[in-house]
Amino acid sequence: MEEPEPAMALETLFSRLDANVKGGQHKKSLKTVDEILRLAPDDMDALRAKLVLLIEVSRFDEALALLDNAALAELAPYEKAYCLYRSARFAEGLAALGAVPEERAVAQLQLEAQLNFRMGRYAEAISAYSELFQKHKLATLELRANVLAAYVAGGRAREVPAVMAAMKFSARDSFEIAFNAACALLGAGDAPAAEEQLLLAQRLGREALLEEELSEEQVEAELAPLAVQLGYAAGLQGRRAEALAAYDAVREARTDDEVTAAVAANNWVAERAAEADEAAPRKVFAELSKRLEPLLDKGAEARLAPALEARMSDAQKGALLSNAALLLLASGRTTSARELAAGLTARFPYADAAALVQAAIAVRDGDAQHADDALAAAVAAGGAGALPAGLLRAQLALASGDAARALAALEGAAAGAGLADWPAVLATRVELHERLGDAAGARALVQAALGALQGPAASAGRAAVAGGAAGKGVAWLLERLAQLQLQAGEVDGAFESYQALRAAAPSAPAAAALLGALAKAAVAAGADAAGALRKELPPAPALPSAQVDALEAAAFGSGAMRRRNADAAAVRPEGDGGATREKRKRKRKVRLPKGFDPANPGPPPDPERWLPKWQRSDFKRKKKRGAPAASKELKGSQGAGRVDESLDHTHTDVIDAGASEGGPTRPGPRGVGGNRKKKGRR
Repeated sequence: MEEPEPAMALETLFSRLDANVKGGQHKKSLKTVDEILRLAPDDMDALRAKLVLLIEVSRFDEALALLDNAALAELAPYEKAYCLYRSARFAEGLAALGAVPEERAVAQLQLEAQLNFRMGRYAEAISAYSELFQKHKLATLELRANVLAAYVAGGRAREVPAVMAAMKFSARDSFEIAFNAACALLGAGDAPAAEEQLLLAQRLGREALLEEELSEEQVEAELAPLAVQLGYAAGLQGRRAEALAAYDAVREARTDDEVTAAVAANNWVAERAAEADEAAPRKVFAELSKRLEPLLDKGAEARLAPALEARMSDAQKGALLSNAALLLLASGRTTSARELAAGLTARFPYADAAALVQAAIAVRDGDAQHADDALAAAVAAGGAGALPAGLLRAQLALASGDAARALAALEGAAAGAGLADWPAVLATRVELHERLGDAAGARALVQAALGALQGPAASAGRAAVAGGAAGKGVAWLLERLAQLQLQAGEVDGAFESYQALRAAAPSAPAAAALLGALAKAAVAAGADAAGALRKELPPAPALPSAQVDALEAAAFGSGAMRRRNADAAAVRPEGDGGATREKRKRKRKVRLPKGFDPANPGPPPDPERWLPKWQRSDFKRKKKRGAPAASKELKGSQGAGRVDESLDHTHTDVIDAGASEGGPTRPGPRGVGGNRKKKGRR
């Protein structure tokens, strides 16, 4: 049988390849294309087909090896950039995109946005997405979800509602969009609203995935990221048990998504570490540290497992590695913690947690200056980590007693994050000014905040919530201003602030508490406000004489008054009409032995059970055999007590081996003399 000609064989193989590709049989297609390349190794169509098939089956290393062919690489620059992206070689992939032709500009921009996102360059990613939306009119659901993810990861979560309104889409369009919108709410600090959005995303996702005929297990695996975020939202609201249960459910489900499993493990460890007391034994933190060890790369310092390194963002890597370092520090492995923190700082010098870990280790080592330097560098670098670093810097300064440095650090951090007028920050700043003796500075802060809340420049949103948080803020500021004015002796100004407080919050408890102090100051200063304050005082109800007598009797019947009257009566002599008071016996609670059964008490315990045996009344002293009858048992150290001088032979001139004059008869050897015992019968 004759072999077919090469041209006919190639045509047959290409027909088979076309049928396999259209049928989605990628593995069979790869075998077919390999047969083609054996016949025609330089066929560009076959090489490009093999490249695409390798990408379809996620064999990116083989695809990159195939792209070593310069002719093929010149024909497929986009495919090369995509393979580099999927191999976590983001910088090389971004450089390779420069060779992509103009006709693939949309695909180039999409991949460029993804590469910038994975490299942490969120501003560039947002810019690329904006160009796709505005210039190329691309508005797919995937693009919208990615835009929201870029805004959230870039620390611009508060801008997400405006972006969604500008791009004209809502969270109900897909469960991916609802999920990213919920993440934006979490980033903005609104955990309850985020939880509602996550429940919506979970419902939409379940409906969409069941329509694709996925099994229940597959649906749960696909929705595992939503379950993790629901646990995180519950933890932010203080429902720690619910959060731990959500993380445990994801861990037990054994999802194929390694990133989701790693995030669940990290969050579970963080919740358990927060639950443990600071005085908890080191073994508690050591056990938690073991939970994170499988996620780390044991062969490299400050690196995660290869699968996680390729897919997790820098923020996620920094958070996981910093938690591992803090657990090592808490478990007493300071050297390992220091090494991991050094590697973390080298890899992510501006990561949110790197400076915090360095500061924690420095504080543990007693080096407060090094901790302050690390935090100051993080604040100067800016970014999302500047605020926590600045707040921790202020806390450390305050703990060391340096209120001035704490105030400077707090004001710098709050100003950089736009939180200078937040109630908690403002109250702390006022308190620090007062602690430094700067009453004028504290008063200026309060007056400036009042002007912002009450003046014409106040926003409509603040005016709309005047009865809520803003109203409470105004009441607190007015009360604080009145107190500062009272300290400065400005009674009339304090009275005006009090009147404004009554107008803003008539039923505020602070108004009633302030009225007494204001009235005392007005009377002492003789101010004009005293007459007006008299009208503010509530009228005293008229009481009948019987009620007055009852009140006096009740006052004299108080415990302290009764004791004073009884003591006075005991001191007065009987002739003065005072009655002698018997000394009241103090009742003591009977303390029974452990395990005592009152129903079956048994014999009463020995009252002398706490005394040593030789001091008890029933102790019988045993006489030593052969001791003189007149001898007595002596207690004390060796040599103490009475000594028989007749036994001292140190001054005797001659010592007879048999007997000494004046001394007791010395017994002879056994069997000699009168003291011998009779031998028994043989």
